[in-house]
Amino acid sequence: MRWVRRVMERRISFSLSLIFTLTVATPCRGYVWNADASQQRIVHPISALIPRYGEAKEFIASSGKRGLNDVQAIIQPLLSPTELFTLGGHREESSERLGPVIDIKEGPAGNIYVLDGQRNEVKVYGSEGTFLYAVEGPSEEEIIGAYRRGSSGKIYFPASLEIDSSGRIIFADRSAGIKIFERTGDTHQVSEAFPLSLEIHEVCVRKDVLYVHGFNPGNRYAINRLSLSGNMLKSFGALYASSSPLVYRNLGMGQIACMDSRIIYAPNYLPVIYAYSPGGAMQWAVKIPDFNTMEIIETESDVSMGVFANPHDQIIRLAPLPEAYIIVQIASYTPEGLVSAKMGRKTGYDVLRTYMMSAQTGEAIFVGDTVPQIYAVTENRVYIARRHPFPQVSVLKR
Repeated sequence: MRWVRRVMERRISFSLSLIFTLTVATPCRGYVWNADASQQRIVHPISALIPRYGEAKEFIASSGKRGLNDVQAIIQPLLSPTELFTLGGHREESSERLGPVIDIKEGPAGNIYVLDGQRNEVKVYGSEGTFLYAVEGPSEEEIIGAYRRGSSGKIYFPASLEIDSSGRIIFADRSAGIKIFERTGDTHQVSEAFPLSLEIHEVCVRKDVLYVHGFNPGNRYAINRLSLSGNMLKSFGALYASSSPLVYRNLGMGQIACMDSRIIYAPNYLPVIYAYSPGGAMQWAVKIPDFNTMEIIETESDVSMGVFANPHDQIIRLAPLPEAYIIVQIASYTPEGLVSAKMGRKTGYDVLRTYMMSAQTGEAIFVGDTVPQIYAVTENRVYIARRHPFPQVSVLKR
């Protein structure tokens, strides 16, 4: 299984070799020289190459910001939540245990959908937490066979999950494309599947239009607007303006969220968040102050990410709220914390900062640094997921 994953990961990256190094460099300085190799090096990110960065307004994170005081009632349950129940756990039946959670959504009937990244399946729970069934992924033999045939029909490497207004499961397979499951009796069955020439990172849906965030070396846009039958309607959201596909791929990876009147896009490794109209027109862009960027070093023969080189920040979560606000969570990493995470001792980040942002204006206030990762928020509930000491989902009352 691990061998298959490694093979597929190579395929996903379009045969572009990404090497993680311990290179230490100064961010946003542009061109520097590698004395040992006598070749030009570029240290990314460079502010001038970040789309619309020069005209972006400052990200405000003051708890007293005028016009955002009405969110205090929304924030308070996040700081002192009431847990209703949990999903998963080491004492559960094997079919109900969770692997690492990729995504969580609540359906229109109150059912809870959890995308399990280890078992390659969607687990479906009732509104009170009763396990109902799983939309199953393939066996190891099926994965190997599908890879050799160059085809796929089930969940293989799930990247993102969405539930539309009719209760259909829409999910993205990182390499195989989009699959849609229709409710049939007591379970879900595949009703439509279409491949995409993208390395898919995340999907969201708004009024039967699908927004896919992904990477293709020939497409310099972050967001792709599609019909639910797979027809490409439009691409928008300019990527980092490097000439290297591997550089703009890595600095373009991020989070998207569908709101009533906004599509929000936040690159993981850049200090900026964007908002677009559903049709793709830019609405606003905001800068994130005190954002510690991770360096990507580009030479004539190599591109490397300084993941373990020095402390850096990453936008890891966008969670829309029904009230036209969105939760933004920014994690701060250190080399020591990442090593501990690799050894299974902790989550990886040292600090997780949570903000509440207006989808209309981009203004935001700081919520705190004790809120866990929030995967989904509905009118009455908040869904969070933990990996340690074992994967588990907590359902909180708003």
